[in-house]
Amino acid sequence: MKKFVDDQSRSLSDRFAALQAHHEEETTQLYKQAALNKKFKGKRFYLQRNEDVSGLSGTGIVAEGIEFINGLVALSWLSPHPGVIVYPSMRQIEELHGHEGKTLVVWVD
Repeated sequence: MKKFVDDQSRSLSDRFAALQAHHEEETTQLYKQAALNKKFKGKRFYLQRNEDVSGLSGTGIVAEGIEFINGLVALSWLSPHPGVIVYPSMRQIEELHGHEGKTLVVWVD
């Protein structure tokens, strides 16, 4: 990636286009490798809340989600006002919603 940033002889838009093309190539390779390894499908999970710290979401299964092969995670809240949020990693979900072990990530796959 450094080679795309340090090349001052090209315009900013040319450097951005080169970086974007490089990212697309890496992503394509990642998906091809995952397909070869039969790991193309994301991993499903749900959040099991044993104690409702906030008093808002209740206990039991409060959300379901999927971790994609690129590390992104989509989380869907199972509530009267549902929504889907995309997080950069499972670590962030655990930090934000784990409530020091009171909410657990349970893997389905």
